[in-house]
Amino acid sequence: MDARLLDGIDSQISYMHQVSGPLQIDFHLHDGCEIYLLLSGDVRYFVEGTMYALSPGDLVITNPLEIHKPTFTSDARYERIYLQFDPRFIDAFSTASTDLLRCFYDRPKGIGNRLPHALVEAAGVLPLLRRYGELLRAESGEVGRAQRQLACLLELLTVLGEQYERAGHHPLSVTVHEKLSAALTWIDAHLAEDLSLATLERELFIDRFYLSKLFKRHVGSTIHAYIIYKRIVLARQLLAAGCSVAEARERSGFTDYTSFLQMFKRTVGVLPKDYAGRLRSLHGVGVGRE
Repeated sequence: MDARLLDGIDSQISYMHQVSGPLQIDFHLHDGCEIYLLLSGDVRYFVEGTMYALSPGDLVITNPLEIHKPTFTSDARYERIYLQFDPRFIDAFSTASTDLLRCFYDRPKGIGNRLPHALVEAAGVLPLLRRYGELLRAESGEVGRAQRQLACLLELLTVLGEQYERAGHHPLSVTVHEKLSAALTWIDAHLAEDLSLATLERELFIDRFYLSKLFKRHVGSTIHAYIIYKRIVLARQLLAAGCSVAEARERSGFTDYTSFLQMFKRTVGVLPKDYAGRLRSLHGVGVGRE
C-alpha cells in the first residue's frame, strides 16, 4: 500500500461523539462501514428486518448495504460514538488469516449486527474509540498522527473480529412484529414491482391502515420511506454490477426517471451516473462487496 494514502486518512475515516436528547432519525445508509457504540439512552436499533434492543455499552456494526435507524423509548439522555470508514482502505490491511471486514460482510443483512456490552467491554472497545477521538484533536500535521490513527483503528477492528467470533455470530435481537416481519420479507422480494399500500393489502391480506400504523409504531417511520431506501440499495448493487443507469432505475422499481435521480442523489449524495463512474475508477473490496 502506498504510504502517501495516510495523508488522506481523515477522508477515509469519520468519527463523531455526540450527546443529545432523543431525535427524529429516518432510515439512512453510509458509503462505508459503521461502528456505533451506545453510551446512554433507551434505544432500539432497526437494521433491515431486525430490531435490536440496546443497552448502554452495546455496539452495532453495519455495512454500506444495510439500511438502519434508531428509535427511542424514553426521553433519556442520548450519547453515542460513531466511527465510519471506507472498506476499500481497510481491506488493504487484511490477511489470509485475519479478514478485518469479515464481521461486517460475512453474514446475512440485518443479522449479527449487535455485539453485547460484556464482549465490547472485554475487547476494550471504548478506550480505543476514545483514543481515536483524542488523536483527531491533535494537529493534522503532527508527526506520527496518521500512523497512530491507523494503528488504533486496526487494533479496534482486530479485537471486534475476535469478539464477534466469540459471540457465535448470533448476538441477541428482537425481531419485529410477526405481521410486520412478513411484510418486510415480501417487500424485499418484490422491490421492482408495484408496492402501493393497496397492493400490500391485497398480497399480504392485511388492512393497509393497520399495516401503516404497525410500521410506524414499531419502526418509527413510514413504509414508503423503507421501500425507497431498499430500492436505492438495490440500484447501487445493480450499478456496481455494471448495469446502466436506466436499467438500474427500472430493475429497482422506480417508475419515474426524474424521481429516481432525485432520490438517489438525496440518499447517496451523488447522481447515479457519477456513482457508477466512481465505481469504475475503483478496484478491490469496495466494488466487489457492493
